[in-house]
Amino acid sequence: MTTIGVFAGVLDHGGRALCVRHNYGDFDWGMPGGRLEVGEDPISAVKREIFEETGVVASITAFIGVYSAAYRDDMVLFFAGMATERAQWSPNDEIMEADFFPIKSLPQPMGLNARLRFDDMIAGNRGVLRTLSEPGCFVHKLGI
Repeated sequence: MTTIGVFAGVLDHGGRALCVRHNYGDFDWGMPGGRLEVGEDPISAVKREIFEETGVVASITAFIGVYSAAYRDDMVLFFAGMATERAQWSPNDEIMEADFFPIKSLPQPMGLNARLRFDDMIAGNRGVLRTLSEPGCFVHKLGI
């Protein structure tokens, strides 16, 4: 069964991007997001994930596109958002760091998929469909 994820590129009022650093894998930086739960709508899910992972309350401003990794039965719905407030937050089992960074100097290391989603958001792309047949190998890229 395909896993559906929801992620968001969230900006603050200064135009900085919200990034999270994971406590697993290669400890890469990325954007907040996670799995869509049973019975949950994508907008509610991505707002929940943003808050759980960072303490940031965000409004969702646009749908950027769909990113499919067919080789691992995974699909991500990617949104743009704007931070509206930030509650107290502490590192946890999943996220070791969460902060805002200038778009032109996003933290490294950052996974390829996260980087591509940020690039699409920064470029103002909408209606994107990216399909990977294997890690780093795109079969399709559609978008406006």
